Amino acid sequence: MGNTLEQTGSTGELDSRLQIFARLGAGDSRIGAWMAAVLAGTALVYSRSLGSGFVYDDQGLIADNRFLADWSFIWKSLVNDVDWFRGTGAMPVLPYYRPFQNVWFALNFHLFGLNPVGWHAALIVLHLIVVLLAFRVGWRLSMDRWTALAASALFALMPVHVPVVAYPSAIGTLLSAAFELAAFCFYLRWQAIPAPKGHQPHWLFLSLASFGGALLSYDASAIFPVLVASHALLFPVSNQDQSFTGWHRARSALTAVWPYALVLAAYFGLRIWVLGFISRPFPSTHMTPMEAILTLPGAITAYTMLLVVPWLAGPAYSLDPAERISGPAFYLPVAGICALIFAGPTLFRRIPHRLLNLFYLAWIAISIVPMLNLRGLYPQIPIQDRYLYLSSFGLCMIVADLAVSFARANDNQAKAALAGTAIVLLVYAITSYSIQQYWHDEIAYFTRCTEQSPNVEIWHAQLGIELQTHGDFKKARDQFEMATKLAPERALNFYDLSLADEKLGDLPAAEQAMIKWLALSDHPPLGGYATLALIADAAGDSPGSEAAIKQAEAMPGGSEAATVVRAQIRLLHGDRDGAEKALRAVLQRDPSNAQARSLIAAIKRGATPR
Repeated sequence: MGNTLEQTGSTGELDSRLQIFARLGAGDSRIGAWMAAVLAGTALVYSRSLGSGFVYDDQGLIADNRFLADWSFIWKSLVNDVDWFRGTGAMPVLPYYRPFQNVWFALNFHLFGLNPVGWHAALIVLHLIVVLLAFRVGWRLSMDRWTALAASALFALMPVHVPVVAYPSAIGTLLSAAFELAAFCFYLRWQAIPAPKGHQPHWLFLSLASFGGALLSYDASAIFPVLVASHALLFPVSNQDQSFTGWHRARSALTAVWPYALVLAAYFGLRIWVLGFISRPFPSTHMTPMEAILTLPGAITAYTMLLVVPWLAGPAYSLDPAERISGPAFYLPVAGICALIFAGPTLFRRIPHRLLNLFYLAWIAISIVPMLNLRGLYPQIPIQDRYLYLSSFGLCMIVADLAVSFARANDNQAKAALAGTAIVLLVYAITSYSIQQYWHDEIAYFTRCTEQSPNVEIWHAQLGIELQTHGDFKKARDQFEMATKLAPERALNFYDLSLADEKLGDLPAAEQAMIKWLALSDHPPLGGYATLALIADAAGDSPGSEAAIKQAEAMPGGSEAATVVRAQIRLLHGDRDGAEKALRAVLQRDPSNAQARSLIAAIKRGATPR
């Protein structure tokens, strides 16, 4: 790493820490055994996810992705946005460039097919690799393997990490964290002082290559050079008897960061070539720039709570925009942040290794900055646990450093620290094991989403669709009704509600929901009016049925559709001869009319189709 003397603040403290480090080195086997136990325990906790299926985005990205079987999917993903294969109109589909995410999907498909067990097992293995990398980085930062061990154990079991490890679609976050931790570990090796030879360039090359991998995995990795600059600023590379002036620190930061800046510039060039821009708002966001600024304190508060309160973990959270400074959505989180800022210096003076812990705080803040671009995120779920995956490492290092420092004072404090750490890890393990149930299937997933974000329409609509698919029409109707109340302007929810009402036999309600759907639709389909006519007729509303048929008749190509619907209604009322006559007249004009042919075939079989 950079300068260990500056880290500790005095030669005496450095000598003391080096002696501790040397003594701990004699216990490598004990550290190794504990690390193996951490990895085994983590694998055991996450083994529950092996029984989970594909949920939500997994369906479109994996289960229904017909391109995965083609090896060309890989190179096409290198020159397109992350969702190019789902495009039906203008490209890019989404403002994200994450080719390694799609490469991972392709490789997993060719290894495991669509068996979710293999996909989940691969995520667990990669998470264990990230835990090992966290240990290596923590060790090189703190020069203390026990601190690194405690930090990596906390990191391994943190409940906010469950969405990353249990959700295949979140692989971009996991991949980028692995690459970034590897890049930082190699950076620390490069910045070490192997006098008299000076820096070894192969460590820099490995660090830059890892940084490039992170950029191609997840867009938020673009912030990594700031992390490097912060470390070099706090711990500048030192030559003998060199003072640490502000200029020396700035020069150290610039020297360390410029290779990463070149890689970042190349990435931005590639991004512009592929997407046509560096960044832009999410296509469906309605948040104004001012609302985004005013909502930032609320987002910061939400992430702080997720980091320190493990049982809050879950799939997603809503965040109401702060529309004005005088509103509680703005001033309440600002008040809380100000209180922390004012109390911070007092608390900070009492902790050991202040410079190191200052860097850990910077790690948390810097890593979460990209996730504060609220207009660039999916508007329904701007706050997600997985956005904290990398930044949580900084908190784990702070807690571990405080615990180990406290434990080394005397035997009683060592016992207390060990007991406290064990309790926290047990709570983390139980919570992480428990909340994996939310990714078991889509009903469990969307149920939890409606519990955590009851005012978000999309979760009620998605849960209703899943319940309807499984035949629970009553609960599905309840969810669709809630969705229509939360978003009365969204047409599709009324269509889904109509289908649920029809299945439950409430035909008047189904008719009214269908009317609402057609009224709200920008381009109501011809078939929609045909369906409305049938539902209205079944509900006993003959005038309403006839009005719907006339609406269909007035549309392009609607004449034949109206005739077919009238024939269906005659058939339902027992007029089989009249229905067949009308249908044959349609076939004379259009012999390829499949619906007319199907209805005539049903009449000959004696069936009464709907």
